[in-house]
Amino acid sequence: MKFVSNILILIFFTTNFLCANELILNGTNNSNTKFTKPKDMTKSDWFDPFEMERAWIGSIVRIPNGLGKSKLSNIKEMKEQLNTQMKKFPTVIFLHGCYGIHSGSHHRLKFLADNGFLVIAPVSFARKKYPKSCDIYTLEGGLYRGTINIRQFDAKYAIIALSELKFVDHKNIILMGHSQGGITAATLRVNNIEQKLKARVIEGWNCTPDVWPEYSGMNAEKNELVLSLVGYSDPWFSYSNYKLGCGPLLNQNNGSKGIVYKEGFLRYEHAPLDYKKPKEELLNFLTQVIRK
Repeated sequence: MKFVSNILILIFFTTNFLCANELILNGTNNSNTKFTKPKDMTKSDWFDPFEMERAWIGSIVRIPNGLGKSKLSNIKEMKEQLNTQMKKFPTVIFLHGCYGIHSGSHHRLKFLADNGFLVIAPVSFARKKYPKSCDIYTLEGGLYRGTINIRQFDAKYAIIALSELKFVDHKNIILMGHSQGGITAATLRVNNIEQKLKARVIEGWNCTPDVWPEYSGMNAEKNELVLSLVGYSDPWFSYSNYKLGCGPLLNQNNGSKGIVYKEGFLRYEHAPLDYKKPKEELLNFLTQVIRK
């Protein structure tokens, strides 16, 4: 287990040379963020409109730019570049994990955009008041219970913001998250907003059970397609005997699919989308989503 934990830490901190010139990490992960003490957080901070806007404006964006290519961007540049175009992009809102933005986040954004998706990743760490919620060295999470509420408000703000963008294909919006972002993607309720989701992708989360009920379960609407990817022996969930992943909670009749990797090194992975087979399964799923 110690060996697996060390590997996970290396994955978080090792930068792929292909993306090295695109990593802009100022104030966006545990290593360079000054966190707010939990005692200084209030519930009103969770849904403060100025804080949610900061997370949205601070989003990392990748725009498809030809076959197998994409361009790193931001919200302001994206609007300037795409507002005059007639093309509408299927769009992924990507939710980062508890550590924040790191090289693995950028690899996922690039992979999705290279395959034709406009990708927008709100950065909750861009808020002025934000508490530390995990320690990747000890694999300890849940350091601030209210973090899931913050992440849900930021995600919902982003979904609503998409409704004003004419270059977004509003019939093909996917919410995707890794780890804590996956918890957010699984538990977010969108039934009270006009802009709906077509699908959700959950990586590195087993959906249930959890010590806090608001962190458990699946709140996707019945018509939403869901893909979940998790390792059977993911070290972040060593506390839990539940090994079925999100699959039992999904609507099996609409093409939703829960995958639990039980063989080989993927069994111990918290970030399966770092590897070829899960990437292929993700692309197959997204192709199905767009065609449906």
